[in-house]
Amino acid sequence: MTSSKHFPAFRAGLPTLDGKNIVITGTTSGTGKVAAHTVAGLGARVLVLNRSSERSTAAFADLASAHPDADLHNVESDLQSFDSVRRAAAQVIDLCPEGVDVLANNAGVMALGDIATEDGFDIQMQTNHLSHFLLTSLLMPSLEKAAESAGEGRVVNHSSVARMSPSRTLKAEYLEPNGGKLGGDGSKVQNLMFQGPRWSRYNQSKLANAAFTAALHYSFSTAGSKVKALVAHPGLANTHLQKHRSKRVAWEAGSRDSLCGLAKPQRTERWVCSAAWFCQRPSQDSSMAPAAVQWRSGVKQNRSRWSPTTTTTRPGNCSGPRAKKLLGPASICPERSQRDFSDEICFPIVERFG
Repeated sequence: MTSSKHFPAFRAGLPTLDGKNIVITGTTSGTGKVAAHTVAGLGARVLVLNRSSERSTAAFADLASAHPDADLHNVESDLQSFDSVRRAAAQVIDLCPEGVDVLANNAGVMALGDIATEDGFDIQMQTNHLSHFLLTSLLMPSLEKAAESAGEGRVVNHSSVARMSPSRTLKAEYLEPNGGKLGGDGSKVQNLMFQGPRWSRYNQSKLANAAFTAALHYSFSTAGSKVKALVAHPGLANTHLQKHRSKRVAWEAGSRDSLCGLAKPQRTERWVCSAAWFCQRPSQDSSMAPAAVQWRSGVKQNRSRWSPTTTTTRPGNCSGPRAKKLLGPASICPERSQRDFSDEICFPIVERFG
């Protein structure tokens, strides 16, 4: 895997994951690959969900070779097919009779053409959101079962700063079976400038990820569930997501806070980056969150909860977009220059189980 300046020290401080069942989608490269290797090395049973391909076969062989004593399972799952997702969920349930501790909905695509899946939906919306929505729904009994036993479970979704533009309104037509009828592929200039219909569809899929997580959190909170809903805008990492955009380097969302939690540190603070991820991390890591904002609402009463609010705050010197209603009151934390992270791969693990 790609070397990292800061990750080895971070990884060395993580506690064991013995006894945890962790499901991760999209592990052939990037954040998912690093996450799978990390949690496998920490003792978790790891179930990786990828569509059948030479890449997925090679990635799983690499994972098994690097962690020969780990409990690893390769589950075929094509997110462009609801039937495939249903079969994968059934296999996960069979493999984890005691339940699923963490579901990391990591897989994603970006700025693809105006293509319909076999189910009739936009390829970006189905891959990034709808199939993960279905997978989460099917695994919910398993998540609740593990949470009741272990005291906590997690669903982690990946959003993006792209959810902020060009629209902050989730539109029904993008969630309906209108694949191939959502604006076309755009011009070369539009695509080069991150504009046009390809990026509008990506924007809607990432906005759906954030909205889905907020709705999940509300549902879990009102029901008194022990499952947490978390969402990440992971930042920049050198992976394959934008491979089609640059011959020199490819950048993909990657996060140290994106996947699963391990054992609670003595002191934690809730951090949200400029594009809307929320997890807890050790307070001593505050300098490692570029352009981040700190939660105020709900932290004193219960660190594991947050409350949506109508207050909007614009961080004075934050390089990213202002905090939205979803994020609540915010204040700038000690930031670190984005360029400090330009040579890093993702940091997929952070909040710790109690």
